[in-house]
Amino acid sequence: MKFVMFDFFGITYEVLGSIASQSGKKTHEYMIGHLSTELERSGIDIRERMEFNRKIRQLKSARQDSDYEDEPIDSSKGEKAFLYANEINLFLNKTFHV
Repeated sequence: MKFVMFDFFGITYEVLGSIASQSGKKTHEYMIGHLSTELERSGIDIRERMEFNRKIRQLKSARQDSDYEDEPIDSSKGEKAFLYANEINLFLNKTFHV
C-alpha cells in the first residue's frame, strides 16, 4: 500500500508517518482509511470497495493468526495472508495504475 501512497498520491514514507502520527492512527490504519476514501471518491463500484475492505480484514486476521497466536506453526495461515496481500496488490495496481 505504501507504493500507492507514494506513486499515485505523492505521499512520501516520511510524510505518511507524520500524517498518521498527527491523526493518532497507526500507519497501516491511516493508509487503509485513505485508500478507502479515495476509492469512494474516484467512483469505484461499491462492490469492489466492499471486496477491498473485506480482503484487508482477512489479511489482517490471517497475519495476526500466523504471526502472533500462540499455537503450532501452520503454514496455511501464512499462505492465506500471502494470497490476500497479492489480491490486494493486484486490485490497487489495476485501480490506481501503478
